[in-house]
Amino acid sequence: MVDAVGRGEILLGLVNHYYLFQLLAQYGEDFPARNHHTRGDAGAIVNVAGVGILDSSRNKEAALRLIEFLLSPETQQYFTNENAEYPVLLGSQVQTNPLLVPLDEIATPEIDLSDLADLEGTLDLLQRTGVL
Repeated sequence: MVDAVGRGEILLGLVNHYYLFQLLAQYGEDFPARNHHTRGDAGAIVNVAGVGILDSSRNKEAALRLIEFLLSPETQQYFTNENAEYPVLLGSQVQTNPLLVPLDEIATPEIDLSDLADLEGTLDLLQRTGVL
């Protein structure tokens, strides 16, 4: 979708921020698309990936080791360096990728995400407006 925006085929794409950084690495700074974080608007939603262990898990020790690995400073640094992800570890343990807008500069909206669950309505709106 970001590539299509860059080619002028569509006007905008609702995507995760890191897809743009992949294309900038591929095409260079002349690639014409950019991320926009509209202040307090639904376009500035910050999604957090989660991890947990199910009570029904048959191998809780291995699951815990995976979580510890994912939350280690080394792995968090990898995700921010290689994927331009925001680290969940704060402070001096992990240095956030300099390409990323600092989270405290993104004015996220006050939205109940369950209000956004209307997939059919969303698809209809995107099709009527020509985004899809």
